[in-house]
Amino acid sequence: MKNLIISHGDGDGVCACAICYQALGKNAIILFAQPFNIEHIFEELFRNGELLSFDNIYIIDIAYNGSIEAYLEYLRRSNKRVIYIDHHFQSLTIKGRYEGIIDTNYSASKLTAHYFHVLTPLEKIGSACDKTIMLAKLDPLYEEAETLRKALAYEPDDDIFRLKLVKELADGKMPSEIEEVIERGNKCEEERNMLYELALKNIEYEDEKVIIVNMKPMDLVGRAGSIASRMAIENKKAVFLIYGNSKTIITARSHRDLDINIGKIMHKYYNGGGHKYAGSGNVGNDNDIDRLIKEIPRIVEKSCGNCK
Repeated sequence: MKNLIISHGDGDGVCACAICYQALGKNAIILFAQPFNIEHIFEELFRNGELLSFDNIYIIDIAYNGSIEAYLEYLRRSNKRVIYIDHHFQSLTIKGRYEGIIDTNYSASKLTAHYFHVLTPLEKIGSACDKTIMLAKLDPLYEEAETLRKALAYEPDDDIFRLKLVKELADGKMPSEIEEVIERGNKCEEERNMLYELALKNIEYEDEKVIIVNMKPMDLVGRAGSIASRMAIENKKAVFLIYGNSKTIITARSHRDLDINIGKIMHKYYNGGGHKYAGSGNVGNDNDIDRLIKEIPRIVEKSCGNCK
């Protein structure tokens, strides 16, 4: 049997991917994707004649957006198994259509462990990376999650590193036992502290619930989430970080005590998605930052009564 795993490349996605890879006996091809580019992966596999060579296709921690529906139906008609494991609310539209688990209450790591009926610390590490659970700082897995998150934030487009990482995690290593993870984490920490101080100087708006930071025209892909998360935790607010060079991107994080569903806001207003506490979107080439700064607090206030 030939297996394909297509997974998100953040901490939760990497842990979920490692759980799946281990459960499959380390017998799978692994690719990393995001909702906006997964269609291109399927298109290339189809064009190269590789798509039907797989018996089982696992899609993990990637919010469904409809762009791959034709490929998934083609696979099903060809008697291939499609297994969709995800926790983003956008994927609820296909719940029950394919094998797998779709549940917005848990991380992809937890859902993957449950699907394969395995007990593994990667479940908790991935959940902590995704902020679907909060570990005490004294918990040794807290440091493992932080170490993993920082390492993945350094050179965020490096899928070669991600692949090596998944295989080492599947071999039973913890993030702190992998030398390259430590090295990347240290470099990321230095960079992240510098960027965080810069973000504090670029706060454009703040009220009792919302902070808006304008970091245009910087490219913060792979780093914006950690900046927004830290600011949200320290201020107990929802943080919207605006950045990007060729297009305007918004990355947002919310404190767990707030009744704000970031994923729904990003999906409805900003061509994106996520889950309750984290999400991202974009407004293309729209550089009217003043309009965004006025608009976001109104959207948050309007959404607060219907956020769960």
